Amino acid sequence: MERVPTDLVLSRVAALMRTQHAVLHRRQALGCGMTAREVERRLATRAWQRVHREVYAAAGTAVTHQARCWAAWLAVRYGARDRARYRHVAVAGAAAAVLQGMAQSAAHIELVVPLGTWAPPLRGVRVRRLRQWGEIRVTRVEGLPVTSRHDTAARMAALLRDDDDLLTILQEELFHRRTTMAKLASRRRKGRAGSARLGRVLAVLATGADSALHVRGRSVLVGAGMPKPDCGQELIDGTGDTDCFVARRGATGPPWGYVIEWDGALHRTSRRKYRFGLWKRRRLENGGYPVFRFTTDDVDDPAEMIAAVLAEDARQRALPPEGDGRALAG
Repeated sequence: MERVPTDLVLSRVAALMRTQHAVLHRRQALGCGMTAREVERRLATRAWQRVHREVYAAAGTAVTHQARCWAAWLAVRYGARDRARYRHVAVAGAAAAVLQGMAQSAAHIELVVPLGTWAPPLRGVRVRRLRQWGEIRVTRVEGLPVTSRHDTAARMAALLRDDDDLLTILQEELFHRRTTMAKLASRRRKGRAGSARLGRVLAVLATGADSALHVRGRSVLVGAGMPKPDCGQELIDGTGDTDCFVARRGATGPPWGYVIEWDGALHRTSRRKYRFGLWKRRRLENGGYPVFRFTTDDVDDPAEMIAAVLAEDARQRALPPEGDGRALAG
């Protein structure tokens, strides 16, 4: 068999490593035309460094999260003893969430494989075996097989500390239309870790809540005696959806109720949103709706927030149907 020219072999290896964040499996190197002696020479001269058994990274390159994921995936895919199953490997859990922009970091790399698949033990890598491989969908992030966004989001329900953290992730995914409520709900399974939390958070999202601050603040106020508010209503054309709105029953004149907007850090990071918030408040107040704007600090120390809202609620309940007699501004 004719020997492939060395320059061509090296160019193949270099091209492959560029697509895999400078990581390569021994089988891939041999498939490109390298000999076992040439592989060992690169390890001996430290041109390559060993990441896992038979998985190498180019020396001098940063070991990024993407590189760690590639190394783990290659080690499990090419290390599987069952050739009929070895193609079914995907990055999952928090590691997938980092790749998809849902999380900032992952303590370890999580991979999913079909039930019964053998995988080599790897440092910093956890392999989760699925009874039904067809229950998940696999996509690719820069060529690397990763669980779909809705599968990753559902898995995070079992990994995060509380409901608020999951709510923040799901709200962002839904806002950018990366997934749907139906797809997320389909990932719930009785007895599956995180299924109960996923159900609770989806129930909250169905009410129109759009942030963790919104959920926390509303819970505090309702617990203190405020009527259960409506969420996501556009009271005046052009002002967009309100966070919380409590209508005054039987009102024929202003005030028609009161509005609560949960103000996080948006006004400090976006001048456009800050100006829109000011304009929206003026429009609502001119239309007969008192507006409260509360922040995380108010929710963390809620005494003044509760007092202000309950005072307005009591004032409006005491008014006659025609309201307080004030004229609306134009």
